[in-house]
Amino acid sequence: MRLKIVNYIKTICINFYICYNTVMDKVELDKYMIRLKNGDESAFDVIYNETKRGLFSFILTYTKNYHTAEDLLQNTYVKMRNSIDGYKAGTNASAWIFTIAKNLSLNEIKRQKRETPTDFSEQSNRFGEYEIDDNISTPMLKIIRETLTKS
Repeated sequence: MRLKIVNYIKTICINFYICYNTVMDKVELDKYMIRLKNGDESAFDVIYNETKRGLFSFILTYTKNYHTAEDLLQNTYVKMRNSIDGYKAGTNASAWIFTIAKNLSLNEIKRQKRETPTDFSEQSNRFGEYEIDDNISTPMLKIIRETLTKS
């Protein structure tokens, strides 16, 4: 148990280092955010390339699932792009982007907790196994079959 905690703390520290040491200078990132806000689409490419690695690591610490983290990374940039008008120049652009990622990650975790599995075949011990007999004939099934065969 103690080893798991130590490894988890190491992972968080490494991801924290990656997140905050691979992002370009705050002032430079702010300049690109302002350019993006003013309609310069090439600024988005620079922002993406400079923040994607650290942001992915940050999201992965929340989700602990590679594919979910990829999806949330994409959603973060979509939301950032759609919400760029709400960005205030001179603030910490990196913190703004990471806050979007954190909120999306937490929302995804909450959504997954509420989600109910629908693949009953994987949980046959819980729900039982059922088969539908196609030979059963009821008046309604007879009408449906006749209608389908006429078409």
